[in-house]
Amino acid sequence: MGMIFGRQGRSIEVYDLWNAPPEHLRPLVSRHSDDLRTLTMGLLRQNKRWQQLTEHCLTTIRATQSCLEIASTPKSKLWELCAWNWQVWRALVDSLWASRPYPE
Repeated sequence: MGMIFGRQGRSIEVYDLWNAPPEHLRPLVSRHSDDLRTLTMGLLRQNKRWQQLTEHCLTTIRATQSCLEIASTPKSKLWELCAWNWQVWRALVDSLWASRPYPE
């Protein structure tokens, strides 16, 4: 759904829907939150929404930190963020690079 909306130039609509889902979609959004985070990064990068991408990446990192405090095996979530979700770090670097002025 997200990729279809992205090709139609309506990715901000789906981004808004995922951030504030209606009541009947909340269980689905909650269950697939990691996948939606990854798709959101792609949509924001595609539309060059650098400030929103930066905020999204930082929110993802903070959410992982919160899970570390709650989880019984906290290192697994951190390892997952560092190893498998390297696109979070890449998107963060890309968004910071694109949104900051270049030194002269």
